[in-house]
Amino acid sequence: MVAAGTDLSARGVFFDSRAFTRAGPLLEWLNSVPLRRMDEARQQMPKMKTNKSLAKRIKVTARGKLLRRRPGAGHLKSRKSPSRIRRFRKEIPLSPGFAKQAKKMLGI
Repeated sequence: MVAAGTDLSARGVFFDSRAFTRAGPLLEWLNSVPLRRMDEARQQMPKMKTNKSLAKRIKVTARGKLLRRRPGAGHLKSRKSPSRIRRFRKEIPLSPGFAKQAKKMLGI
């Protein structure tokens, strides 16, 4: 139970005090909020973050290969041959050296 006048920062609770006109509902609500276990939070390793800029540019196949698009397909197509433009449509695998680095960045 939380008594009136208790420090709320230990519970990590932020609320609008104007919403509670009496102490009764406030204390009921506070007692429903679990205490943080600070010792457990310190023992956990931080989560890996996916590199989103790479994730938007690369496709992972079912077997785990990484595919990328070819550069140069965006504009100035009138001076490029039709066979070259068709080649731009196909995705190609990443080089083995960068694929290893990219897998780490994607968390694979």
